[in-house]
This record gives sequence, C-alpha cells and structure tokens, in this order.
Amino acid sequence: MVNYISFLPVVLSAPKLDGTHTDFPARIRQFWQEKWAPLILLLVSCIAGTLVGGPGAIAFPVPALLWCGLVYPVFPTTILTLCIGVWGLVILSNGLGDSASLQLDVMTLVSIRLGISLVALAPIMLSCVTQNRNALVGRLQYLATHDQLTNVLNRNAFREEAARRLALGTSGFALLMVDLDDFKAVNDTHGHATGDTVLVNFVHRVKNTLPPGSLLGRMGGEEFAVLIPDCRQVDAVAEAENIRQSVGTEPVPAGDGKEVRVTASLGVVAVEHGDADSLDTLLAEADRLCYLAKKRGRNRVEAIEET
Repeated sequence: MVNYISFLPVVLSAPKLDGTHTDFPARIRQFWQEKWAPLILLLVSCIAGTLVGGPGAIAFPVPALLWCGLVYPVFPTTILTLCIGVWGLVILSNGLGDSASLQLDVMTLVSIRLGISLVALAPIMLSCVTQNRNALVGRLQYLATHDQLTNVLNRNAFREEAARRLALGTSGFALLMVDLDDFKAVNDTHGHATGDTVLVNFVHRVKNTLPPGSLLGRMGGEEFAVLIPDCRQVDAVAEAENIRQSVGTEPVPAGDGKEVRVTASLGVVAVEHGDADSLDTLLAEADRLCYLAKKRGRNRVEAIEET
C-alpha cells in the first residue's frame, strides 16, 4: 500500500501523450530554468537528513516539499514526492537513519513507512489547490482585461498595455482608431444579435490583417484602437487601407441567409518615438482623424504624421 500511495499520484497527474499537451517540453524547460530554489532546498534537506540520521530525518524535506507544492505544477510535484518517498524508504531499509540501532518493532516500522507516504501527500494536495487557484486567477484576470464579445483587450487594458509599450519602445509607433460606419443602422435594421456577429467578424478580419506584435482593443461600442510597433507613416497608412478593404470588400454572413455589408473609417497617427504620457494625445488625435474620415464621406483613411 505504501508503494501505491507513492506511485498513484504520479500516474494520475501524468500529462496525456495524445498530442494535446504540445507545450509540455516548454514547461519542463521553464521548470529547470526559472524555479531552481525549491529543488535545491529539497536536495539540501535530503542530504541533511541523511547526515543527521534518526527517525526525524524523514521529516527534514517537508518544508522544501511544501515550497515545491506552491511553486511547481502537480505532475513535477508528484515526481519529487515519489523521489522523497523512495529516499525515506531506502534510509529506513539500510539503517542510514539509525533505525537498526533503535531496534524498532514491526508496528513502528509500518507506522514510519505510512508516515513517509502520507507526508508526501501534503505537498501534492497543496500543489492541486495552488494550480486550481492560479487557473481561476488567470481566468478572472482574462475576463477583467478582455471584451467578452470580441475577446480583444478592453479599453482600460488596451490603454495600460499601449502606455507600457510606448514607455519601453525606442522606435516608431502607429496608432489607428477604427470605427464601423452606420453601425447603429445595422442594429436597428437587423437586430443586436446580427450586430454582435458583425463585430466578431470585423475583429477576425482585422486580426488577420495586422502584422505580428500589434495591439488591438475595443474602446467602446463599434470603436476599436490598434497600436502597431516599428511602423512608419507610409506603412501605417498602408496597414489602415488593408483594414478598410478587408472590412468593406465582402459582406458579413449574419445567419438565416442574410448578409450585411459594412465599411470602416480610420484615423492614423504615426510617431517616431513614443512615451506613456503621449498616449492620451495620440488617442485624441487619432479619434479626431477618424471623425474627419466620417465627415468626409466614410469608408476612408485620414492620416497625419506627428514627430
């Protein structure tokens, strides 16, 4: 039973080998590169327990195991607890913990063996709770920073990330403000469900158009903002034209055989270098240009360069 208690958590928590956990090698690399301290403490505890000896030696690794349970995922934690369980049983069997000189009776040995196995369960339980908590926190953080309909960054999250990138960046940036034309008419004519479909389809088209590393956020309603790094004025206008064409060239399937044709107006601001303090100014200027594009007939791009 002691062996089952040691091996069963490893079997139950082992990653599947059906290809669904393709990031497992990356997790192993992260395990070894970023989280050495608990493992080192665990090794030191085992060495100290071996050198000091005595029945209490099997409890030496417990603090380190609890730390491992807080830091590592469940499967690595089960591997470590298995190793510690084997280590404790080896010490007990070979008399390295002075068990031979103590002349322990059978029931005492059984109690110590069970204690070794049960000690290993505590860090596994802690790791399970911690992993579930981290998953829940990650989910809550995602919901707090993303628009629930389109799954892009919401207004506050976009502003925070854009400000961070502007503060860190040394090269040029382009800020685009994108607004769907006559979107209220779509909702009034076809219903809000169709309007939601249009927004989701719009975001999908924009994502397929933007270069890697771009930031897309929903500022409210049918208005979106895009931050493109390493982008000059001429490239920013070209990217904006690509977005405009991708939105307006093909109608959006709206269900029940219906199709809705929408267009977009865009305001573009390009800067040679940015800082976090200039974000509000850039957003205001891009929004002004977007309004100008609507005023001049919609379905167009208006741009100005700021240095």
